[in-house]
Amino acid sequence: MPRKNPVITIDGPAGAGKSTVARVLAERLGYTLIPTGAMYRALALSMMRSGVPAREGAELSAHLAPLSIVVAAGHVYLNGEDVTESIRSREVAQITSEVTTLASVRAKVTPLQREMAAEGGVVLEGRDTGTVVCPDAEVKFYLTASLEARARRRQAELAAAGTSVSLAAITSELAARDKQDETRELAPLRRPRGAIELDTSDLTADQVVERLMSAIEHHKNGGRAPIPWNRLYAACKVPTVAFMRLMFRLEAIGTENVPAHACSRKAARCSCFPRGHAAMRASSAPPSRGRACSRCRAALRWCRSTCAAPVGRGPGGGACLVRQR
Repeated sequence: MPRKNPVITIDGPAGAGKSTVARVLAERLGYTLIPTGAMYRALALSMMRSGVPAREGAELSAHLAPLSIVVAAGHVYLNGEDVTESIRSREVAQITSEVTTLASVRAKVTPLQREMAAEGGVVLEGRDTGTVVCPDAEVKFYLTASLEARARRRQAELAAAGTSVSLAAITSELAARDKQDETRELAPLRRPRGAIELDTSDLTADQVVERLMSAIEHHKNGGRAPIPWNRLYAACKVPTVAFMRLMFRLEAIGTENVPAHACSRKAARCSCFPRGHAAMRASSAPPSRGRACSRCRAALRWCRSTCAAPVGRGPGGGACLVRQR
């Protein structure tokens, strides 16, 4: 059964701008944001606090079983605690890269993500949202950027959080993370099939959001480009007016004389009333035929009921629209 609103996935390497873009995009669309990476960070934070090693085993399974990770209104809750800010540390990021390679961890988190996305109207961001979590998503994006651009962004994020790290160190960490994400056996970082790829190296977050919005609108229009109504009107106006004048012989006499219903359109020149307006007003049927044509009958009904002016004069004082031949 088709979803009312689409599922949108945004994948890409660390520092490509996924988190910021996904948040703004979800706000613009009124959709729910599902930051899958933040969910793994929350789980990694719980392991750090409990001292659970990042390896498969009974200890890890026992730790994961009662764990609760909830995403709501842009915040991440670990067992009811808001850890949105706590999971942004450099230490959590480092252990998260190890935690995401564990099958039991993904078996815990992936079903939660799929459940939240089932009804549609969501924006998921991460590294496997379009390949593993929601491969049936209606709209998929893959954001990338040069290693240098991503390192500068990550350095700025850490500086804003009060952590000073050299650009060289961050570049080295990102390169190592890229290699690990792309070569791991479980859910490696890949461009999803059918995804729209966008290099964000030289783009601001707002520019990226605008391009993604255009692609989403294209999808909502069934793959057709939005119709520029102002240009369509301008292009159709002239030929339409010419056609109407040719087929129905309409004339613009003056806006003060235009009636509410221009039912007199072709009657003025129709052979049903060779003597023009006077014959129309005086007779219920034309002298030259037993019955008037449908256009003349419509014109006759309007003229006799509405046009009380002298013959040849309209209600506004000018020439009547049912003109003399």
